[in-house]
Amino acid sequence: MATQAEIITKYAVPYRKARKETRGTALDEVVAVTVRIRDNARSRLGQTTKHPAGPYRTIVTRLRKF
Repeated sequence: MATQAEIITKYAVPYRKARKETRGTALDEVVAVTVRIRDNARSRLGQTTKHPAGPYRTIVTRLRKF
Protein backbone atom coordinates (compact mmCIF):
# COMPACT_ATOMS: atom_id res chain seq x y z
CA MET A 1 0.00 0.00 0.00
CA ALA A 2 1.21 3.50 -0.80
CA THR A 3 2.05 5.96 1.93
CA GLN A 4 -0.26 8.85 2.70
CA ALA A 5 2.15 11.34 1.15
CA GLU A 6 2.18 9.40 -2.13
CA ILE A 7 -1.60 9.23 -2.21
CA ILE A 8 -1.96 12.94 -1.55
CA THR A 9 0.63 13.73 -4.22
CA LYS A 10 -1.27 11.56 -6.69
CA TYR A 11 -4.58 13.35 -6.09
CA ALA A 12 -3.18 16.89 -5.67
CA VAL A 13 -2.98 18.02 -9.30
CA PRO A 14 -6.36 16.64 -10.41
CA TYR A 15 -7.92 18.13 -7.27
CA ARG A 16 -6.46 21.56 -8.01
CA LYS A 17 -7.58 21.52 -11.67
CA ALA A 18 -11.06 20.17 -10.93
CA ARG A 19 -14.16 22.30 -10.75
CA LYS A 20 -15.76 22.97 -7.42
CA GLU A 21 -18.51 20.40 -8.01
CA THR A 22 -16.06 17.54 -8.62
CA ARG A 23 -13.54 18.44 -5.92
CA GLY A 24 -15.82 16.96 -3.30
CA THR A 25 -15.68 13.49 -4.78
CA ALA A 26 -11.88 13.57 -5.05
CA LEU A 27 -11.68 14.81 -1.48
CA ASP A 28 -13.97 12.00 -0.32
CA GLU A 29 -11.68 9.43 -1.95
CA VAL A 30 -8.59 10.87 -0.26
CA VAL A 31 -10.33 10.94 3.13
CA ALA A 32 -11.50 7.34 2.73
CA VAL A 33 -8.06 6.04 1.76
CA THR A 34 -5.84 8.05 4.11
CA VAL A 35 -8.22 8.18 7.09
CA ARG A 36 -7.58 11.87 7.60
CA ILE A 37 -9.98 14.54 8.71
CA ARG A 38 -11.59 16.24 5.71
CA ASP A 39 -10.25 19.70 6.54
CA ASN A 40 -6.73 18.37 6.99
CA ALA A 41 -6.88 16.47 3.69
CA ARG A 42 -8.12 19.58 1.87
CA SER A 43 -5.27 21.71 3.19
CA ARG A 44 -2.69 19.02 2.37
CA LEU A 45 -3.94 18.78 -1.20
CA GLY A 46 -3.59 22.55 -1.55
CA GLN A 47 -0.11 22.64 -0.03
CA THR A 48 1.16 19.84 -2.22
CA THR A 49 0.32 21.67 -5.43
CA LYS A 50 1.97 24.87 -4.24
CA HIS A 51 5.10 23.12 -2.97
CA PRO A 52 5.48 19.83 -4.85
CA ALA A 53 7.89 17.25 -3.54
CA GLY A 54 10.91 16.77 -5.77
CA PRO A 55 13.07 13.69 -6.10
CA TYR A 56 15.15 14.64 -3.05
CA ARG A 57 12.46 16.41 -1.09
CA THR A 58 9.96 14.80 1.21
CA ILE A 59 6.70 16.15 2.54
CA VAL A 60 7.23 17.21 6.13
CA THR A 61 4.78 18.41 8.70
CA ARG A 62 5.14 21.72 10.43
CA LEU A 63 5.89 21.78 14.09
CA ARG A 64 3.30 23.43 16.27
CA LYS A 65 4.21 26.67 17.98
CA PHE A 66 2.88 26.86 21.50
